[in-house]
Amino acid sequence: MSETLVIRLVTDDPGLATGAGLAEWAVVDAVGACVLAPATGPLDSAAGLCAGRRTVVLVPAVRVLRTRVEVPVKGASRIAQALPFALEDLMAEDVEELHFVAGTRFADEQVAVAVVRREWMAAWQTQLSAGGISPHALYADSDGVLDIAGTSTLVLEQQHALLRDPGGDPVVSELESLDGLLDLWLAQPRAAGPEGAIAPRNLQVYDATVDGLPNKIWEDLQDRVESLEVRRLPDGALLRLAAAIVTQP
Repeated sequence: MSETLVIRLVTDDPGLATGAGLAEWAVVDAVGACVLAPATGPLDSAAGLCAGRRTVVLVPAVRVLRTRVEVPVKGASRIAQALPFALEDLMAEDVEELHFVAGTRFADEQVAVAVVRREWMAAWQTQLSAGGISPHALYADSDGVLDIAGTSTLVLEQQHALLRDPGGDPVVSELESLDGLLDLWLAQPRAAGPEGAIAPRNLQVYDATVDGLPNKIWEDLQDRVESLEVRRLPDGALLRLAAAIVTQP
């Protein structure tokens, strides 16, 4: 059964051009089951695990804008050429300094887009090359938050919170801004179903913080949602993110 080495970049420094940057990694099989438990260390320590495996790298979601845009053209190369122009008015920076990647085209003809500064792409590639790693693919770590029908998913880590609504794009915020993120999520209008019924708010939480968030947060939220389930991930979120990247890229 094929195996994938999933490496998550921890060191968030565009000036770091060596293979000694801190990373965490794990190996999973084709169904997302753990083959090699997560480890943390210098990036170049993971290089020996690449042989015979597909290698995927997760980069910090705070560096990647995820959005959707209407692109009237068809074909991968034409869409790639059109993206900077389609998003130019929405960007606060010169599009020449940005790297655009197109994803899925949805039923409403909008195209999923990831946008990142070229300097970050170059820095990541330099780090990986210096560490002896040639990845098959790069994803934002928020792409590892599953899109689950009927349920929003929230992954909590020591510094960041990753949230994804059903059928929506993943979003990221600082963990200290969790209250504001949840307030915005609760205030967001819900789409009506085929018969006019409003979809309920169901929330699945994976708490990978060291000590776990206080129960009071969830007690206060309980009456504002249809259902709420909180699970602890004492060993961190990497395995869950890795499984999602492999099974639902």
